[in-house]
Amino acid sequence: MRKLKILSAILSILFIGFTYGVLFQRYRLFPYSFLKHSSIKIGISEHHPWAIGIYSGSSPFDLKDPSNIKNPVLTASDVTDIEAAFVADPFCVSYKGRYYMFFEVFNKKSLQGDIGYAVSKDFVHWTYRKVILDEPFHLSYPYVFSYNGEFYMVPECHRSLSVRLYRATRFPDEWKYVATLASGYHYSDPDIFFYNNRWWLLVSGPYKDAAYMFFSDNLLQGWTPCSSNPVIAFDPHRARNGGRIFRYKGRTFRVAQDCSKYYGQSTYAYEIVKVTPRQYIESLYSEKPLTKNSERGWNAVRMHHVDLIEINGKWYACVDGKGE
Repeated sequence: MRKLKILSAILSILFIGFTYGVLFQRYRLFPYSFLKHSSIKIGISEHHPWAIGIYSGSSPFDLKDPSNIKNPVLTASDVTDIEAAFVADPFCVSYKGRYYMFFEVFNKKSLQGDIGYAVSKDFVHWTYRKVILDEPFHLSYPYVFSYNGEFYMVPECHRSLSVRLYRATRFPDEWKYVATLASGYHYSDPDIFFYNNRWWLLVSGPYKDAAYMFFSDNLLQGWTPCSSNPVIAFDPHRARNGGRIFRYKGRTFRVAQDCSKYYGQSTYAYEIVKVTPRQYIESLYSEKPLTKNSERGWNAVRMHHVDLIEINGKWYACVDGKGE
């Protein structure tokens, strides 16, 4: 009997230790930061066919591949300054009568993502310019936004174990690192937005089923984690961000990837209902996805990103897709 009790105690300790390790690694429920995820790798063979297209519609929830635009508008073959494997994660801003699109360019030589940009006068025809941000670590998801007359960028740089903020010293092609907003973990696809007189940062975890919130009264400093982190857990349907936070008819929406079956399955809109330092609540707006694979052509297999912009009463979106 004593031997059975000892064995039971040992098994209990092992189970608790295993559970602790899983939660620590997967959801950051404990205040440590030394763990590194050797399984997080980006390879050309996994992501090769990603390209960028333009969708349009009468509203953000009625997006289609328009007949007057020849998609994709940008592919790896358009990149002229480096040898690229693919382009993805497009974000667009308007400035002085032109549209500027920033996106990941996967560099075949370094085997990591850089940030490049293209320009357009009509949001239909795009011209690639060059890579404007190249770090010793992988970059993607260049969330570009304007604030107080200046342009900022929060790209994904999870391999640096941080979320970094850059400011344009000369828009669109010169950028300078200015602050670290969060650190100590492989945070992915950062969405940053101003809501109820406060800055909010929503980032995804490396396993695509958890999300974490940070907040600050100052864009450049004072970022604090939400006390209820992870604010989304065990939910691959919506934990991974899929584009810019957008406003429509006075309501605020987040684009989320559905990764329940596979990465880049489709995107959905979730209305942000409540955000506080202790709570994050959102609601699925529609069962209809914003984007999904077309089963043929340039976006036959996957679509996982949407960045919306309204032009003369019509909605346009930079999207990406993976072909056959």
